[in-house]
Amino acid sequence: MQLLGKEIKKLVGVSHNDLDGALSSKISKYYVEKLLNVKVEKIMNVGNHEVDKSILEILPQVDKETLFVITDVSPSPKVAELINERVEEGCTILLFDHHKTALFLNKYNWANVVVADEAGRLMCGTNLYFEYLMKHAPVEESSYVQLLAEIVELTSLFFKDELTYD
Repeated sequence: MQLLGKEIKKLVGVSHNDLDGALSSKISKYYVEKLLNVKVEKIMNVGNHEVDKSILEILPQVDKETLFVITDVSPSPKVAELINERVEEGCTILLFDHHKTALFLNKYNWANVVVADEAGRLMCGTNLYFEYLMKHAPVEESSYVQLLAEIVELTSLFFKDELTYD
C-alpha cells in the first residue's frame, strides 16, 4: 500500500479499549489487512493510563515500511515529542483522536485531532481514521466498504448520544 509517498508493508497500533477504539482496531484488520493487503502485526487496545507505556513499547519496532496508527487515545507531550522524532526519521505514524484534551497535538503533521467537523457533527476516533483511509488509501466501492461505513457512522452516533428511538 502506498501512503504519504511510502510503501507500507505492515501496520501496528495503539487504540482505546472502548467501543470507539476497538472498532478502529477492526477497521485496521478488515480495511487495511483484507482490502489493502497490509499485514496487521500488532494492535494494543489500552486504557487511558496505559497509552504512553504502550506507545513506547511499540515505537522502537516501527520502521520505514510500518504504519503506526494511534486512535481514540493521545500521548503525553513528552511521548508526542518522541513520536515526532521518529516521524522526522522517516517513520509513518498517524494519530486520530476527538478529545479536546488532545488538541495540542494538532501542531504535529502526523496528528489529526478533530472534536467536531465544519457542520458541527461531533467526531469519534473511528470515523476520523476511516475517512482518512477512504481518502488516502481508497479501495473499490463494494457492499463490504458500505457496511464498514455504516458501522463507523453508528459508532459515531452511539458515542455522541444522537441515537433516537422513535
